[in-house]
Amino acid sequence: MTIFITPFYSITLQDLMKTKIIIFLYTPLIALILFLGYFFYNFISDYFDEIPASFLTSLLFKGGFIVLSIFLLKKLNLFYFLGIRTPFKITNYTALIIPFTIIGMMIISKIDLYSSINRYYLIFFLFSTLLTGIFEEIAMRGILLPLFIKLFKFNKKSILFSVLISSLIFGLFHYINIITKENYGFDTATSQVIVAFCIGIYFCGLFFRTGNIIPSIIVHSGINFGFGTTSLEKLGDGYIPSVGREINSIIDILPTLILYILIITIGLLMIKFSNKESFIRKLKLHE
Repeated sequence: MTIFITPFYSITLQDLMKTKIIIFLYTPLIALILFLGYFFYNFISDYFDEIPASFLTSLLFKGGFIVLSIFLLKKLNLFYFLGIRTPFKITNYTALIIPFTIIGMMIISKIDLYSSINRYYLIFFLFSTLLTGIFEEIAMRGILLPLFIKLFKFNKKSILFSVLISSLIFGLFHYINIITKENYGFDTATSQVIVAFCIGIYFCGLFFRTGNIIPSIIVHSGINFGFGTTSLEKLGDGYIPSVGREINSIIDILPTLILYILIITIGLLMIKFSNKESFIRKLKLHE
C-alpha cells in the first residue's frame, strides 16, 4: 500500500512505520549514551584528571555510538544524502567564512590558555571536542533530520518541520546537564537549551547550504574547542567558576535575544536559498 504524496514522491506505510520505529528507538538511545557516559566519567575520575577522563569517556561512549550510527547510516543509505559519498563535494564555500572567522578569533584570543596547558591534555581536549562534534552532528543532522523528512512524507514543508523538530530535540538534550554537570540549575540548563536550539537550526542551514555534513562537523567541533574551554581554565590558578548575571529588565537580555534571532535567521536563510528539492530527491532515490 502506498501513501500518495506529490506527483514525484511517495512513501509506503511499511517505510513510514519503519521510520517511526527508528526515531522512537534512536532518540532515547542518545540520552542513554549520555547518561552512561556520565556514570563512567564519575567512576574513572577517581583515577584520572578531568581532561583525560573526559577524553576516555568520549572515546568509549561517543566513539562507540559514532560507529553504531555510521552502520545505521549505511543501512538507511544516507551517505549520499549527507554528501559523504563519491563524488565528494562541498558547495557554497562562502558560507564557511563567518563561522571560521569567529572560531579563529576565539582561538587566537585564548592562545595563551592553550599554550599554558600540558600538550597531552590539549590533545585530549582537542579529540574530545572533535568526537563530540561528530557524535552530535551525525546523530542530529545525519540521522534524525532525514528521518523526520521521511516522516513528514517529503512535502514542501518537510525540511523546515524536520529542521525545527530535530533542533528542538538537540536543545532539549541539554537538560541532561542538570544531572551530569556541577552548578547547573534549571535556569542555566534552559539557557543552554535555547542556545542549542538556535545553533542547531544554524547547523542544519550550513548542511543544506554546503550540501555536506563535514563542514557542520568541523564548525561544531571548532565551536566546542574555542568556546568550551572551562575544563582547560580549571587548570589555571586564577580560575573562577562562571555564574549567571542578574537580570533586572528586558534590556539586560536584549543583546542575547538579538544574537539568538540572528543565528536562527542566518540558518533559515541558508535553508531557504538551498536546493531543497535536490535533497529530497537524493533521500528518496537512495532509500
